[in-house]
Formats: sequence, C-alpha cells, structure tokens
Amino acid sequence: MARTFIGVPTLNRPQLVKLTVDSVRAQTDGNWLLVVSDNVSEPAAQAEVAQWIESLGDPRVRFHAQPRNDGEYGQGRFFLGQAERLCCDFLAILHDDDLIRPDYVARASALLGQHPEAGYVAPALQIIDDEGQVREDWTRSFDERWGRVGAVEGWIDVLDSHMQWGFTPITGAFFRLSALRDSGFVDADMHGCFPFESNIFLRLGERGGRAWYTTEPLLQLRWHQQQMRHWGFLNQPSIVEQTIRLFERRRFDGLNERRRRQLLGRLQRVWALHCARQGDVTGARQAAWASLGHNPASVRNWLVGGASLLVPGAVGRLVRRTFRPDTYSRA
Repeated sequence: MARTFIGVPTLNRPQLVKLTVDSVRAQTDGNWLLVVSDNVSEPAAQAEVAQWIESLGDPRVRFHAQPRNDGEYGQGRFFLGQAERLCCDFLAILHDDDLIRPDYVARASALLGQHPEAGYVAPALQIIDDEGQVREDWTRSFDERWGRVGAVEGWIDVLDSHMQWGFTPITGAFFRLSALRDSGFVDADMHGCFPFESNIFLRLGERGGRAWYTTEPLLQLRWHQQQMRHWGFLNQPSIVEQTIRLFERRRFDGLNERRRRQLLGRLQRVWALHCARQGDVTGARQAAWASLGHNPASVRNWLVGGASLLVPGAVGRLVRRTFRPDTYSRA
C-alpha cells in the first residue's frame, strides 16, 4: 500500500501548526508519516510544539528541530531525504498555517494511481482567514491571480501553467516522489527561501512534466498578516538576485521562452531600482540595459533605462512602493 510523507515546516506558530497537524491526523487514509520541522523558532514556541507532539502519542507524527534556519530550500531538501529514507511513495509539503480536508491523502493518492504519468496532483483550494472561516471573496481573488478561474478537472502542463500564472502553490501539492527524484528536485546551488517554489515546478516542467488538477477543494490556505505574501517579495534584493539566476540559466521554446524573457526583463528592471537605492549607479545602468535586452518592448524598461543614463538619481524616483511578484509575464 502506498505511503505518503507530509512535511510541515514551522517557525513561531505554535497554535496554528497544531491545527495543521490535527488536519493531517484526521485523514481517512492512515498510511502517512508526518514530520513537523522547526526552523529555529523562539525557544518557548519550539518547546511547546515539541511537547505537544510528544503528548499525542502518535508514532506517525514526529518533531525535528533544525540546527539552523536554511529557509525553504533547507526544509525541502530535508523532507525529500526523509521521504526517501522512509520508503514513501508520495510527498506533500504543508505550510504550518494551512489545513487539508480529511480525504486529502485518499483522493490525491488515488488520482496519482489513476494517472501514472502525473508528477503531482494540484487540488482546488479555499482561502480561510485568521479564524479559519472560508472567505469566498478571497478564494475568487486567489483563483483570478493564479489562473484558476474556469479550470476544469484534468491534465495541466507543468511548465506552461507555472510560467503563465503560477497556478500551483507548493503548499498542498501532492507529489509523486519518483517524479521529484527524476527531476533533481531543485538546483543544487540554490539556498534560502526563494525561489524554492518556482525551482521545483521549473525542474518538473522543463522535462515535459504533466500534473493532474482536481476541482475538489482538498486544501484550505490561510491568509493572515504574518504570511509571506505581505512581504513584497520583489522589495527583497536577495530574492530578486536569486530569481534572476534561476531563470537566466534556462531556455524554453515558444511562448514560455517569451514569458521567461519578459520575466527577466522585469526582474532586471527591479534590480536596477535596488542598485539605485543603494547608490550603485553602474550597477543600475547595467541592470537597466539588461532588462531592455530581455524585453525591448517594455515601456517600463525604457523608462528605467533612459533615467539611468540621463539622471542617475531619477531611477530612485521611479521605485514603486510595492512590486507584484506573482504574475511572471507582467512586462
């Protein structure tokens, strides 16, 4: 019988992670193993979660304290290694504030059994608030931003869906372990938090991978003030730099290559603005013109490129307060 490994990375959310664990323990298919991996929480929070898990007396649920915070890449590599060591067939990473429906494991594993070419199952989801209430308005907003409006049960092209919309969040995606192993999982030289999610789907997609989308809402994704979506990802220079590296080393065909170049044009433009903020005029100019090399059709790229040549200080005045990182093709 197929076995599922579920990894829950956690950081300073002792109350929410308990709800996540409870949703796993409520599964109708009991052939799963769960590891809650703490990424160096505050001592009191870490101790609370560790003691609570021990009190459950459930041998399927384990606690692991990471020696250092290596971000999502570190957690992901740890979970993959654990799943392989424990001879599991499937792997899911569930964020410590999200919930799964009681039939999540049963339905997702059944779908992968029915569709042996699928590398993973991407379930429909509902957005919940801090109190755990389903928000239909937020769910509609998510579906619009992630290209899920009108999506029907069936096959999705991993690369195309990811490059166009994102489509599948890492939390709750139900992976066939052999597909992750064959893809190499993530680039060996990538570390930290971002762009871990993109890295997984790119490696699956660039090998022609397909996945199965189910309209069954097997996942509840929580939106709240602590969540990473409030950070303004592209306002973080390290994220921009790593994402540029991830996409510059790749080449695709057709429309996805165009999307890749549009994305790199946008990322280099943002990098130019970061350089300008730091007073690095040469770096700002180089990045601005690199953005034009990737996407010369973008008016925004020309504005930043021209400003970097004419008046270096003007680049800083073009910096926007918030960048939207979720739509890759936005030029």
